[in-house]
Amino acid sequence: NRQVKELFQDRKPVEIVLGQGRIQYLVPIVAGEQILGLLIALSEQGNLKQLYRTAMEQGATITALEMLKERAVVEQTKRLKENFIEHVLEGNFESDDWVQHRALQLGFDLEKCYQIITLEIEPDAKCKCRPELYQEIREFCMNSFQNVVVVAKSSFITLMFVYDPEKQPDGARPLVDLLKERLPGVV
Repeated sequence: NRQVKELFQDRKPVEIVLGQGRIQYLVPIVAGEQILGLLIALSEQGNLKQLYRTAMEQGATITALEMLKERAVVEQTKRLKENFIEHVLEGNFESDDWVQHRALQLGFDLEKCYQIITLEIEPDAKCKCRPELYQEIREFCMNSFQNVVVVAKSSFITLMFVYDPEKQPDGARPLVDLLKERLPGVV
């Protein structure tokens, strides 16, 4: 219990004796208040040298920085896609050529079909405030469906995703059903 508290609450490396001279050294990969993962080393000859421990701790820091950098890239790409979809839906673009060029830059496959769902959220006294609800819907969609783009504007949330009629004969129905199940009273 002490080692679990040290590792997960204090976010400090711990050494676990496994018996018969085997040692496991665990280093948390920490970013802010969040543990993103663990670096683990197993030694069959007893304690790890201090040099190895220091290298693992520095490796955890470097790994955390790389993970944060990757997360920032994903978030920026998501924002660019959302802005692009918003511009297209509003008709706010220079030309059809610009739309095609920008879509290709952002990784949209123009040979595929896309389906769009628009939800209008009418908050009431029991409903969460809009930003929290939008974030919950955004996170749910991003975690449950690959390549969904979620745009929140005013009281509307627009979801756009690739639609393959052969693989998804029901289209958006499974997504709508999951949203109803996950967010009762919203959809």
